[in-house]
Order: sequence, then structure tokens, then C-alpha cells
Amino acid sequence: MLLFMGYSQYSRYVTKDLDISDVNKYVYEYSSYDLEHPMFKIFGDKIGFGISYFITSYLSDGYYGLSKCLDLDFKWTYGCGNSLALQAIHDKITGGNLYETTYLGRMEREYAILGKAQWHTIFPWLASDITFTGSLLIFLPIAFIYGKSWNEVIKYRNPLSYLMLCLLTIMFIFVPANNQILSGIDYFIITNVIFIFWLLFHERFNFKY
Repeated sequence: MLLFMGYSQYSRYVTKDLDISDVNKYVYEYSSYDLEHPMFKIFGDKIGFGISYFITSYLSDGYYGLSKCLDLDFKWTYGCGNSLALQAIHDKITGGNLYETTYLGRMEREYAILGKAQWHTIFPWLASDITFTGSLLIFLPIAFIYGKSWNEVIKYRNPLSYLMLCLLTIMFIFVPANNQILSGIDYFIITNVIFIFWLLFHERFNFKY
């Protein structure tokens, strides 16, 4: 899988006429590639470049942005900072630009690190509304709902709990990336519809077979 992802990343950048020989001209100023690293000696310039890009950009680069967000003070975003969909609705109503107030927006302005183009984990998104401490504590009720849904799927084959389990599984998979299930307007609507239906009706579908 690592080799496949490495080749996939390399193929993307070949189309942009970018390879290991000139990659350091295009990376962000806070990072660079060590062309003498054993990665390139083991896998070669092509696959080594793809693997190193996958590891340092997709899997770890966002944590640097997260660390910069942790250096910033909390500014409340009215319960809308966790979702691009909610930010768009807020901006339509107020004529403002709420993204600039979020942790990611302020990090982008302060450190010139793109807030939307990289994966800075789910936590700066949530913390814009409920602080970083709150962004950890919010996982307690989420974990409870996840466990209850899982239990109802196993015991009762509950269809609403199937939906909730799949939805929260997607959220957990994307924790290292972003607030996936509330980001786009499509996911935002789907998440809220599933949550409301599950909250109101899930116990009605707990039939024993």
C-alpha cells in the first residue's frame, strides 16, 4: 500500500513537471527535502519522492499547522467555525468572513500556512467553537453514541444505527484530517438528518430476531 501511494503521489507531480531535483523550490518555506536521506537510496528518486511526500505531507504536515494553532488565543466563532458549510451560511447572512476568525484562518494569516489546503486534524475546527479542551471532551458523548449504535447493530440489526455507525466511522477515520462529516453542505445536511432521526427513532427499530 505504501508503494502504491508513493507511486500515486509521484504520478501526480510528474504531470506538473515536478520531480525530486527541483522540489525544494516549491515546498513551503518551513520545510524541505533532504535529498541524501536513505529513503531515496532505498526506493530511488521516483518512488522515494512519492513515499516521502505521502508521509510528510498527507500523514504529518498538518500536525505542524495544529501546533501553530495551539499557540493562538481562543476566539469564539458563534458555533459556526467547525464547518465550512456553516461558515458559508454565516457569511451570507452577515456579509462577513468568519473563516478569518477561526484558528485555521488566523494561523494562515500569522504563519502563512494554508488552513484549507492541508490536513490540520479535526481539532482546530472544533476548537474554534468549543476550545481545544472542549474539542477533546466532545468525543465522550460521540464515543457513547458510537458504542450504542454498534451495540444496536449487533443485537438488533438496527438500520438507523447502521447509518449512525457508518457516519461516525467516517468521522473517526478523518480525525487526522478535518471535520469531514460537517464540512461540505452535503455532508452537513446528511449528518444532521441522520443524527435527528437516530435520536428520535432509533429505539423503535430494536427488534429481536
